[in-house]
This record gives sequence, C-alpha cells and structure tokens, in this order.
Amino acid sequence: MAKINAEAWRSMGVPTAVIKALADQNFHSPTMIQTRTLPAAILGRRDILGAAETGSGKTLAFGIPIIKGILDLKNQNKDQNSPEKDTEGNFFTVIFFYELSFLIKSSIS
Repeated sequence: MAKINAEAWRSMGVPTAVIKALADQNFHSPTMIQTRTLPAAILGRRDILGAAETGSGKTLAFGIPIIKGILDLKNQNKDQNSPEKDTEGNFFTVIFFYELSFLIKSSIS
C-alpha cells in the first residue's frame, strides 16, 4: 500500500484535517490538475478555470479550496466566539451536469 505524500499536499496549502481525510480515502499524492490549481486557489486565493480528463482529480481540485475556506471561517468564528450562523463566506460553483453534482457531493462529504 502506498504512503500518502503529506508534504506535497501541505506545500499547496491543504490543511492537516483535509490531508488526513485524503489519506483515509487513499488519495496518496496530488494529480496534475491538483498540482497546477491548488496553490493558486488556496495560497493565492485566485479563481481557477481548468480542464482535464475524467478521473483526473478535478472534483478535489476545486473542492479542497472550498473546504479550506469553510474550515478557515469556522476557525475564525472560534477565535471570535461568534455563532456559526453569523459566518460570512461566499462559495460559488457552477455545475453543468446533474450527475456531476452528485459526484461532487459524495466526493467532498
């Protein structure tokens, strides 16, 4: 069984909790689309437009930055002792295919 390359994920700004979840799901190292998009999306807080083959890791390429944003907002709320319902965060994803929406939901749940 392959060992997860935690440093590869960490160097792109992926939080430890997400790296653990990736390991639990047997995602050992980032794919090409993830390597090219995650640093800009997470560390640079940039919008990303990417295209890649089916099975290339696109769902996690845009899902991981969303999850990191949610975790950051939760941590910010903890620090401020404010209720979660007051969290302000904008996550906008366009999903063009009905079936893809189920894939995304199951991948990032």
